[in-house]
Amino acid sequence: MSNFNEVKDRRAVLDFLEAFPNEQRRDEGYQLLELFEKINQNSPRLYPDGFIGFAQNGRACKNAKSSFVFGFAPKIDGLVIRVSADLGSCENILSGLGEFSRDASCIYIDTLTDIEVGVMGNILKQTYLSERNTS
Repeated sequence: MSNFNEVKDRRAVLDFLEAFPNEQRRDEGYQLLELFEKINQNSPRLYPDGFIGFAQNGRACKNAKSSFVFGFAPKIDGLVIRVSADLGSCENILSGLGEFSRDASCIYIDTLTDIEVGVMGNILKQTYLSERNTS
């Protein structure tokens, strides 16, 4: 195991989502998993804090807070999407995302219906390309 103690088995990710007690969050988790896998074809990893993360070619990112380019976590009260880049670089895209709150590297949403999923895909693509170009 790496120093981040991630579980590298895709099965563990699916088991985690399947066991999530809130059916809506579970369904949204599967939708996000599909979106994230389309952009980054690496296998997802389950982290101890409940994040499902995607690495760039299995390498840790330049951002020391996580070893993944982007990831998400279903929570009882909403969804958290974390990216390795500072979201300030995505201001022009974020304006079309919908209803959310954020900090430097996380987007917090109540439900997927509050956002434009296509816009989220664009944010993830920009993050993935940015990380790839600086690695």
